[in-house]
Amino acid sequence: SLSSALIGMPIAGGGDAAEPEVEPGQAQPTPAEQNAARVQRTRRVMAASLLALSCTVLVVIVLSVIAVLIAGLVIWIEGWVVLGEYGERPCDEPLKLWIMMMLLYTLVLPSWGQKAAAPILLLAGVWFLSNSKTCHDTNPHLYSYAVMLCIFRAGCWIASQALSCCLITLVFWLRRNGMLDVEPGPWSAA
Repeated sequence: SLSSALIGMPIAGGGDAAEPEVEPGQAQPTPAEQNAARVQRTRRVMAASLLALSCTVLVVIVLSVIAVLIAGLVIWIEGWVVLGEYGERPCDEPLKLWIMMMLLYTLVLPSWGQKAAAPILLLAGVWFLSNSKTCHDTNPHLYSYAVMLCIFRAGCWIASQALSCCLITLVFWLRRNGMLDVEPGPWSAA
């Protein structure tokens, strides 16, 4: 399989998956050397399994990200349409201004500013929506879009935070299980 070839694991049925044969004239490996070879083969099998699983997971994640990006673009365009058509109708909370800020902050702010602004803007949106008394009656399109935008952005923010935590946990797990061992090389300290 591709994962076996990528990590240098012998292909099943290729003859060298069992104990390697000792050529005439060579010393028999010690039990410690045999155990070390078995551990190395087991690690390669685990790595191949992990690689095969991670390819599937990676495809699912990439497709999910593409779907969220397309949904985000559609929601972004819909936001400008809603603001253009219903932005002048009365609303008891500044939802129009909040929607404009939500649509523009990713374009205006640098990356570090976006990370700081996202939770603050989300909390402001929840505050405005929860304190609104008449906007759902006087301007239902603007209000319903604000609810949808708040839910979408909150979901994206929570998912990105969870994904970051999962990736960090995965790196620590891989390191703890010896899958990220780095052998000394020219870049290592002397």
